[in-house]
Amino acid sequence: KNTSKKSLFTSKSFLGRSGKEGGDDGTASGSRSANQSGSTSPSIRMPTGGYSPGGHPIRAKLSSSGRKDVFGKGRVEDSPTMNLVRSSSASSNASDGDLEDAEYTEVPETESYFLRAKARKEIVEEPAYMAYLPPGVNWMTDLFCILHNGIRRELHDMYYIMASFQKRKFFLHSDDIEKFFDWFVAVPWFIKMIHDIKEETIYKMLVSKGMNEDRDLPTGLQAKNRKVRYTYLIKKMNNMDEKDKCANTRPPGERMEMLKQDIADIFPALFALMHEEEANVPPLLGQFYDEDIMPELMKDIVTFIENTEDPHLLFIMMTRWLTLKDPMYLKWRTVYLDRGNLVTHTKYIKQWQAARRNFKSTRSAQVGEFFKLWNQFEMEGMMTAPNSFNAATQA
Repeated sequence: KNTSKKSLFTSKSFLGRSGKEGGDDGTASGSRSANQSGSTSPSIRMPTGGYSPGGHPIRAKLSSSGRKDVFGKGRVEDSPTMNLVRSSSASSNASDGDLEDAEYTEVPETESYFLRAKARKEIVEEPAYMAYLPPGVNWMTDLFCILHNGIRRELHDMYYIMASFQKRKFFLHSDDIEKFFDWFVAVPWFIKMIHDIKEETIYKMLVSKGMNEDRDLPTGLQAKNRKVRYTYLIKKMNNMDEKDKCANTRPPGERMEMLKQDIADIFPALFALMHEEEANVPPLLGQFYDEDIMPELMKDIVTFIENTEDPHLLFIMMTRWLTLKDPMYLKWRTVYLDRGNLVTHTKYIKQWQAARRNFKSTRSAQVGEFFKLWNQFEMEGMMTAPNSFNAATQA
């Protein structure tokens, strides 16, 4: 097996739109404040990529140097595997020098408080069927648990990030949107891989046993319609980034609203499709097979994973919803890491352990950074309440 392929988490993989590994902290250090004469009230600085206290967009004077297609040579829907490594030459809308020279608008503390309160009134609603499919019901359902709950785990993070954005709607930076897409690049790839696993293992096995798709499956799950639905949704996910690139001169708050609308258009439909499979396919597996088929099916799935561009990443994302001591996790990990030959086995385990550490320091750290920004924003919000509010609280 060729182990020299570049992982999604190689040094160049996580070069964001700014061309810096993992992105920066989203701050514009060294920025100068636009001095508002005659203002004596305490104030905080808001970057000119956001909204004024009146809700009108303030456009930052930042250079635009163009952005590279984050998907490299291919598109997710074109092939089962693809190159997701971003070029180190990718540049952002603003260079470091531009960020240092960005103008700032003074926002009085009371205005900041009411903008924060206004943003809190809007919530990002999670769609139906987002909760994990419960394991332990039967072996057929457990098979879809291991495949679909990994997707749910990633999308839990996505909705968390969007909730963070919503609370900071009037105070977002362009970097926040850039960092979201740095994180999001793996999501459509992962969903496509899971779809291909099901097609190449579960559905093929059912057809080989005599399943008649026209008779045994609902219209929406028949092979042609299944492919059309998944391809359409994954293409829409790719277009989220393309649409944002076309809107990169807009204030971050407007870009966030576009992003929120795209998510509302795509992911409820994805969850509904997953739920439809979970309700209809496991009974068919039980009709044509018994539990003795599971070892063979697990090996087929692991073989497919091993032949993808980044098998360790795919397996980590597929199983991260499970705890490390969960019996289901331990069973799948044993099959995945089994190499037969002791030397090869030891080498493969070391590669997998390195991939897990890398995942934690990159992808998990990206979500952690959004948490820190949200927490910092909430702490700052406690200092921006109007004097009347503070007095009432103290009383």
